[in-house]
Amino acid sequence: MLSEQEKTELLADAKSQKRRDDFRKIKSTLKGLSLDNFINFLRSFQVIFPSITKTKKIITSDNRL
Repeated sequence: MLSEQEKTELLADAKSQKRRDDFRKIKSTLKGLSLDNFINFLRSFQVIFPSITKTKKIITSDNRL
């Protein structure tokens, strides 16, 4: 769940005219894209913000189904 501070920040962000204009600009830019171009657009963000997963090995000898 979100903390009160996070909720306040999200609401302030939503009220920002600059953020609204940015979203409208992106929406109009993406409107004419084909599905393949849209997927490539999303992949370009993945390069900028790679997903990092932290995993550790779990060693066990008692694996039962």
